[in-house]
Amino acid sequence: RVRAFQYLCENGEPFTNITACIVTGNKLQMQLIENIQRENLNPKECEQALKQMLENGATKTEIARQLSKSVQWVDDTLAGASVREIAENAGINTDGIAAKSLSQFRSLKDNKNELLSAVNELKAAGGTYRGATAILKEKKAQTAPKAKYIFTLQEFVKQIKDYVERNQRENPT
Repeated sequence: RVRAFQYLCENGEPFTNITACIVTGNKLQMQLIENIQRENLNPKECEQALKQMLENGATKTEIARQLSKSVQWVDDTLAGASVREIAENAGINTDGIAAKSLSQFRSLKDNKNELLSAVNELKAAGGTYRGATAILKEKKAQTAPKAKYIFTLQEFVKQIKDYVERNQRENPT
C-alpha cells in the first residue's frame, strides 16, 4: 500500500487524501487473506493461515474465491501442510519446500516410514515439484504388487491344455 501510494504521488497528480473503502466482516479472516497475499509469506505461514480459516468455518471453495486461487491450490496447500506436519514432528526440517511439492506425498500418509523417506529424498533433491513427482513415481513402482505368474504364450497354452485334460480325466462325460 505504501509503495502504491508513493508511486501515485510520484507519477500521478498530487493529492493529500486517499479514499478508503472499509469492509466489515470477519476481521481475522480479512487479516489472514491479506497475509496470504503477501509476496514474502513463507509456505508454513500460508498453510497455517489456511488451516485457521478452515477452523473458523470457511470452506475450501470460499477460501479459494477470496484469494483468487483455485480450489485445487487450496487442497494442495492443505495436503502439503499435513505432510509437512508429519515430517516436522519426526524432526525433518522442511523449510524451503513448497506445499505443492509436499502435497505429492499425500498418498503415502498411511505408511509413515515411506512418507518420511520420500520427504528426506525430496529435501536432498532440492525440494522441487518435479523432484517430488519423480520420487513418488519411484516409490509407487517399488511398492506396486508384483505379478505372481508371468507366462509366455506357450506356457499359458500348456497350462490350459493340462487343465482341460485333468478336468476330463476327473469328470468324464
